[in-house]
Amino acid sequence: VPQTVCYGLLLVIVVPLLVHRRAALAPIIANSKLLWLFMALAVASTLWAVDPAYVGRRLILFSAPVLMALYVVDRFDCGTAIRLKGWAYLLMIIASTALALLWPAVGVMHADPGVPIDLVEGSQLAGDWSGIVDHKNSLGFITLASAQVYAWRWSVEKEHRWFLGAALLLGMFVTYKTHSA
Repeated sequence: VPQTVCYGLLLVIVVPLLVHRRAALAPIIANSKLLWLFMALAVASTLWAVDPAYVGRRLILFSAPVLMALYVVDRFDCGTAIRLKGWAYLLMIIASTALALLWPAVGVMHADPGVPIDLVEGSQLAGDWSGIVDHKNSLGFITLASAQVYAWRWSVEKEHRWFLGAALLLGMFVTYKTHSA
Protein backbone atom coordinates (compact mmCIF):
# COMPACT_ATOMS: atom_id res chain seq x y z
CA VAL A 1 0.00 0.00 0.00
CA PRO A 2 2.78 2.58 0.68
CA GLN A 3 4.07 2.00 -2.84
CA THR A 4 0.57 2.64 -4.23
CA VAL A 5 0.38 5.89 -2.26
CA CYS A 6 3.75 7.04 -3.67
CA TYR A 7 2.70 6.18 -7.21
CA GLY A 8 -0.64 7.90 -6.62
CA LEU A 9 1.24 11.04 -5.60
CA LEU A 10 3.33 10.69 -8.76
CA LEU A 11 0.10 10.63 -10.77
CA VAL A 12 -1.12 13.77 -8.97
CA ILE A 13 2.08 15.51 -10.10
CA VAL A 14 2.44 14.06 -13.61
CA VAL A 15 -1.14 14.32 -14.89
CA PRO A 16 -1.25 18.15 -14.64
CA LEU A 17 2.16 18.32 -16.34
CA LEU A 18 0.86 16.16 -19.17
CA VAL A 19 -2.29 18.26 -19.50
CA HIS A 20 -0.15 21.40 -19.63
CA ARG A 21 2.02 19.92 -22.42
CA ARG A 22 -0.84 18.27 -24.33
CA ALA A 23 -0.10 20.08 -27.60
CA ALA A 24 3.51 18.88 -27.62
CA LEU A 25 2.41 15.36 -26.64
CA ALA A 26 -0.12 14.98 -29.47
CA PRO A 27 2.38 13.47 -31.98
CA ILE A 28 3.75 11.05 -29.37
CA ILE A 29 0.27 9.96 -28.34
CA ALA A 30 -0.81 9.52 -31.98
CA ASN A 31 2.18 7.27 -32.73
CA SER A 32 1.93 5.13 -29.58
CA LYS A 33 -0.99 2.89 -30.47
CA LEU A 34 0.45 -0.24 -28.86
CA LEU A 35 1.11 1.62 -25.61
CA TRP A 36 -2.47 2.85 -25.49
CA LEU A 37 -3.75 -0.63 -26.29
CA PHE A 38 -1.95 -1.95 -23.19
CA MET A 39 -3.26 0.96 -21.11
CA ALA A 40 -6.83 0.28 -22.32
CA LEU A 41 -6.44 -3.42 -21.51
CA ALA A 42 -5.24 -2.58 -18.00
CA VAL A 43 -8.20 -0.27 -17.43
CA ALA A 44 -10.66 -2.78 -18.91
CA SER A 45 -9.31 -5.55 -16.67
CA THR A 46 -11.00 -3.87 -13.72
CA LEU A 47 -14.35 -4.85 -15.26
CA TRP A 48 -13.81 -8.61 -14.99
CA ALA A 49 -11.55 -8.74 -11.95
CA VAL A 50 -12.50 -10.74 -8.88
CA ASP A 51 -11.12 -7.97 -6.68
CA PRO A 52 -11.48 -4.63 -8.53
CA ALA A 53 -9.80 -2.71 -5.67
CA TYR A 54 -6.67 -4.83 -6.03
CA VAL A 55 -6.68 -4.32 -9.80
CA GLY A 56 -7.22 -0.61 -9.23
CA ARG A 57 -4.09 -0.46 -7.09
CA ARG A 58 -2.18 -2.40 -9.76
CA LEU A 59 -3.53 0.01 -12.36
CA ILE A 60 -2.01 2.90 -10.43
CA LEU A 61 1.30 1.01 -10.19
CA PHE A 62 1.21 0.42 -13.96
CA SER A 63 -0.02 3.79 -15.21
CA ALA A 64 2.12 6.12 -13.05
CA PRO A 65 5.48 5.03 -14.52
CA VAL A 66 4.02 4.91 -18.04
CA LEU A 67 2.70 8.45 -17.80
CA MET A 68 5.93 9.63 -16.15
CA ALA A 69 7.90 8.09 -19.04
CA LEU A 70 5.60 9.87 -21.50
CA TYR A 71 6.39 13.18 -19.80
CA VAL A 72 10.14 12.47 -19.77
CA VAL A 73 10.15 11.51 -23.46
CA ASP A 74 8.46 14.78 -24.33
CA ARG A 75 10.40 17.01 -21.97
CA PHE A 76 14.00 15.80 -22.23
CA ASP A 77 16.40 14.60 -24.88
CA CYS A 78 17.58 10.99 -24.70
CA GLY A 79 20.93 11.72 -23.01
CA THR A 80 19.34 13.86 -20.32
CA ALA A 81 16.64 11.26 -19.70
CA ILE A 82 19.30 8.57 -19.22
CA ARG A 83 21.25 10.80 -16.83
CA LEU A 84 18.11 11.54 -14.79
CA LYS A 85 17.28 7.85 -14.68
CA GLY A 86 20.82 7.09 -13.50
CA TRP A 87 20.60 9.72 -10.75
CA ALA A 88 17.26 8.33 -9.58
CA TYR A 89 18.69 4.79 -9.42
CA LEU A 90 21.86 5.98 -7.68
CA LEU A 91 19.88 7.88 -5.03
CA MET A 92 17.77 4.77 -4.36
CA ILE A 93 20.93 2.66 -4.07
CA ILE A 94 22.59 5.12 -1.69
CA ALA A 95 19.43 5.38 0.43
CA SER A 96 19.07 1.58 0.45
CA THR A 97 22.70 1.13 1.47
CA ALA A 98 22.34 3.65 4.29
CA LEU A 99 19.11 2.02 5.48
CA ALA A 100 20.62 -1.49 5.40
CA LEU A 101 23.69 -0.37 7.32
CA LEU A 102 22.12 2.08 9.79
CA TRP A 103 18.72 0.44 10.36
CA PRO A 104 18.99 -3.24 9.45
CA ALA A 105 15.66 -4.05 11.09
CA VAL A 106 14.06 -2.25 8.12
CA GLY A 107 16.67 -2.39 5.33
CA VAL A 108 17.58 -6.09 5.62
CA MET A 109 15.15 -8.95 5.07
CA HIS A 110 14.44 -11.26 7.99
CA ALA A 111 13.16 -14.81 8.24
CA ASP A 112 9.38 -14.94 8.02
CA PRO A 113 7.91 -17.71 10.19
CA GLY A 114 5.03 -18.11 7.73
CA VAL A 115 7.34 -18.82 4.78
CA PRO A 116 9.10 -22.17 4.45
CA ILE A 117 12.83 -21.93 5.08
CA ASP A 118 13.71 -23.94 1.99
CA LEU A 119 12.63 -21.59 -0.82
CA VAL A 120 14.88 -22.78 -3.63
CA GLU A 121 17.60 -25.31 -2.92
CA GLY A 122 18.17 -24.09 0.62
CA SER A 123 18.14 -20.34 -0.08
CA GLN A 124 16.84 -18.00 2.58
CA LEU A 125 15.74 -14.39 2.49
CA ALA A 126 17.15 -13.53 5.91
CA GLY A 127 20.16 -11.27 5.66
CA ASP A 128 19.52 -10.11 2.10
CA TRP A 129 19.38 -6.35 1.59
CA SER A 130 16.06 -4.89 0.49
CA GLY A 131 16.83 -1.27 1.36
CA ILE A 132 14.08 1.27 0.78
CA VAL A 133 12.03 -1.07 -1.42
CA ASP A 134 9.82 -3.95 -0.32
CA HIS A 135 11.87 -6.92 -1.53
CA LYS A 136 15.44 -7.84 -2.36
CA ASN A 137 14.52 -8.60 -5.98
CA SER A 138 13.14 -5.08 -6.44
CA LEU A 139 16.42 -3.66 -5.20
CA GLY A 140 18.24 -6.14 -7.43
CA PHE A 141 16.36 -4.78 -10.46
CA ILE A 142 17.25 -1.21 -9.48
CA THR A 143 20.94 -2.11 -9.21
CA LEU A 144 20.86 -3.94 -12.56
CA ALA A 145 19.24 -0.96 -14.29
CA SER A 146 21.77 1.34 -12.62
CA ALA A 147 24.63 -0.83 -13.85
CA GLN A 148 23.33 -0.56 -17.40
CA VAL A 149 23.08 3.22 -17.18
CA TYR A 150 26.46 3.79 -15.53
CA ALA A 151 28.31 1.26 -17.70
CA TRP A 152 26.96 3.00 -20.79
CA ARG A 153 27.81 6.44 -19.44
CA TRP A 154 31.30 5.28 -18.43
CA SER A 155 31.95 4.03 -21.96
CA VAL A 156 30.53 7.14 -23.67
CA GLU A 157 31.36 10.07 -21.41
CA LYS A 158 35.03 10.88 -21.02
CA GLU A 159 34.89 13.24 -18.06
CA HIS A 160 34.05 12.23 -14.50
CA ARG A 161 34.76 8.57 -15.23
CA TRP A 162 35.94 8.09 -11.66
CA PHE A 163 32.46 9.04 -10.43
CA LEU A 164 30.69 6.89 -13.01
CA GLY A 165 32.95 3.95 -12.14
CA ALA A 166 32.30 4.44 -8.42
CA ALA A 167 28.54 4.51 -9.04
CA LEU A 168 28.83 1.32 -11.07
CA LEU A 169 30.88 -0.42 -8.37
CA LEU A 170 28.47 0.67 -5.61
CA GLY A 171 25.58 -0.76 -7.61
CA MET A 172 27.45 -4.03 -8.14
CA PHE A 173 28.21 -4.25 -4.41
CA VAL A 174 24.55 -3.72 -3.50
CA THR A 175 23.55 -6.30 -6.13
CA TYR A 176 25.80 -8.78 -4.34
CA LYS A 177 24.28 -7.90 -0.94
CA THR A 178 20.73 -8.47 -2.25
CA HIS A 179 21.63 -11.99 -3.42
CA SER A 180 19.16 -11.31 -6.20
CA ALA A 181 19.15 -13.56 -9.25
